[in-house]
Amino acid sequence: LVTIAEPGELTPFIIVPLTDKSLFNGNQFKDRLLKSERSVVFIERRMKMNETRKKFIIEFWAKCNEICPKYNLRAIDAIVAQACNESRYGESSLASTYHNYWGMKCGSSYNGKSVNLATKEEYQAGVLTDIRANFRAYDSMEDGIKGYCEFITGFSRYSNLLGVTDNHQYIVNIKNDGWATDSRYIDTLDSIVPVVRETINEFGVWL
Repeated sequence: LVTIAEPGELTPFIIVPLTDKSLFNGNQFKDRLLKSERSVVFIERRMKMNETRKKFIIEFWAKCNEICPKYNLRAIDAIVAQACNESRYGESSLASTYHNYWGMKCGSSYNGKSVNLATKEEYQAGVLTDIRANFRAYDSMEDGIKGYCEFITGFSRYSNLLGVTDNHQYIVNIKNDGWATDSRYIDTLDSIVPVVRETINEFGVWL
């Protein structure tokens, strides 16, 4: 089943089977629903979007759009969607206090500021394991974004991200490169990208 609601509303007004596409004729969500089952997640996320998250997307997208292309990282909506997912829209302690919006760990070659925090990894599909890890820490949002760019460009395994403009391809590449253990990572980020794009379009932030 899929729940449909007007953008911004919390109460759904109709519940229908996703497979019965004839029921969506004339519906404002028709195009989104027919494109992919992931659109269902997008609609549910739209319902839950609050002003704090919108403000984070707008500010963060603008800074990423300024900084990331300097490193030849051009799939801005995907990069922001990734940060929204990893940092809970900037509200995690790692993001809000230490400006690490992507959960980047230190690694043996890193000599900057760090913080040790609890986290979860999915080493086996569907099974979360509690661990503690050393994460990179930064002094500002701008430094955190630059840190992400330097992290990506500093490892050859991420070279297939350089110059990529297609958001879905960027997400597939970074997952296949070993960025995340989450088995649903691609679907999750694909569902957030339209939220980012609609928020940017709504508030008039343009490329």
